[in-house]
Amino acid sequence: MSLINVDLSTTIASWRDKTNQLGILQGDLTSLTDSATSLVVAINKIRSDVDSDISSLQPSLSSLTTTDKSSLVSSINELNRRLPNVYNASGTLLNT
Repeated sequence: MSLINVDLSTTIASWRDKTNQLGILQGDLTSLTDSATSLVVAINKIRSDVDSDISSLQPSLSSLTTTDKSSLVSSINELNRRLPNVYNASGTLLNT
């Protein structure tokens, strides 16, 4: 998609066509499934909903039973360091 631009040499007919192109690219705002009145409001609503959903899925780091609660990765690494070496019957280390 190229940039739609109206400059001083644009005729009124061309200006009308470019304005109509913008409307087509934007889409029909009445098709939005919530009360958003603009694309910006709709996008911000989606972002807010996604951020809220992500926050509700993330456990509180303070509820971890590990010593290192700085991040989930750090906590998992701490638990991994605590695991004893496990070998199979052939003597192959299984938890490398």
